[in-house]
Amino acid sequence: MSNVFSYKISLWRTVLLPFWWHKTIVRYWYPGKTKTVKNLPKDIGIDFLNYSVQAAIYFFDRHFIDDAIKEVDINQLTANRQWQAYLDIGLALYDMGYRDEGIDYLDQSVKLERSLQKKTYTAQYLLCYRLNEKAYWDKRLEYAQSLNEQSPENISTKVILIKSYIAKKMFDEAKKIIQELANLDKGFEVLLADLYYEIGDIGLASSFYDKHRLGKGDDFWRVSFDYKKAVAYYKTNQTEKWQKQARKIGCRTAWDKFYQLDYLEREGIERIEEIDEVICLSSNKKPLFCVEKFILFVKRTPWIAWRIFLMYRYAVLYFLAGLVLVGMVLRLFLEYLMR
Repeated sequence: MSNVFSYKISLWRTVLLPFWWHKTIVRYWYPGKTKTVKNLPKDIGIDFLNYSVQAAIYFFDRHFIDDAIKEVDINQLTANRQWQAYLDIGLALYDMGYRDEGIDYLDQSVKLERSLQKKTYTAQYLLCYRLNEKAYWDKRLEYAQSLNEQSPENISTKVILIKSYIAKKMFDEAKKIIQELANLDKGFEVLLADLYYEIGDIGLASSFYDKHRLGKGDDFWRVSFDYKKAVAYYKTNQTEKWQKQARKIGCRTAWDKFYQLDYLEREGIERIEEIDEVICLSSNKKPLFCVEKFILFVKRTPWIAWRIFLMYRYAVLYFLAGLVLVGMVLRLFLEYLMR
């Protein structure tokens, strides 16, 4: 579970969800009696919260989370379980559009992460990726600088720091780190598009939008990146390009509920009426075939299939072994009949 549009229930979770939901969440069987959710042991309580979050994301309905919070007292869980619960709930609420509430839960997770002295800084990273609105820029910079002190060699730390510096108009500091990363991987030059866009050199920003695409790990800024790209093309009078980009955005909004444009202004991004009109027209059409959606499906299918196999590997292996055994017995039987 991770980011704005990739923080979605994966297929192996979808397969697992109904079984777990009916067998464990609704009723937890003890010898001779049935326990309700409120009386679940602590280890089952966190699983109930986790799968309620998964269900909320899968059905895009926060009521699953609200009901789970009523049933399970998070404060009664162990500290590590509390950290996980606050993290999962915060990520889900934020990515479903309840941003302020989600950030409150993520803050709780960060506090626990620090008190537990975790060295992975998972909650801090995932929170920083989501502090993109103007109201949180100071907070993100504070977290980014703290992470840089704790883990100065981490690439994610540097990317967050770059985004923070750009938002705060600290362009020289941002450019220095971008050049440092670009020496390791030219793909990081995509951040120069954001840098020059904010500086106001739209022509140069447009050239970097042409050269580079966001990496898989940068999906947290997918929406703002896509829209800024359209604006850059619009302001440099590249009509065909900005219209094509706007249609792509519209296609994405038609099928991806996590791809939300409503927060762009809160992130300090200028909205262009002509671009929004094309996006609106494209999103209302809901084409039968979306190239971007198909590409994502093709990329993820092998990984999902592998995860499903791993989950049911013993059942599959037993089934195959059974087939071989039945085949051998049948062959011996037929050979016996043919004598």
